[in-house]
Amino acid sequence: MEVYSDGYVCRLRVLRQKYGISLQELGRYAGINFRHLSEIELRKRKCSDHTYQIIADAFESILRDRADKTVEYLNDFINQRSRLLEPDKEE
Repeated sequence: MEVYSDGYVCRLRVLRQKYGISLQELGRYAGINFRHLSEIELRKRKCSDHTYQIIADAFESILRDRADKTVEYLNDFINQRSRLLEPDKEE
């Protein structure tokens, strides 16, 4: 295993942190152990083309799922906006 000593990390890590995606979440979507992902990000482990594609697809899936939920949450909020201070039971 080749280890880099230049102090750089993969852009994947920068984007993952920017978008608030944990290693565990990305690992679940990709089916890859989060420790393995961490080593790839820290450039302590090489990444095959196949694994690269799996990670990229998983990252995109997370962002798409979040976008879908955001639309759903926004619509729900709009429907309840006028009743924000009414009593309600916690779910």
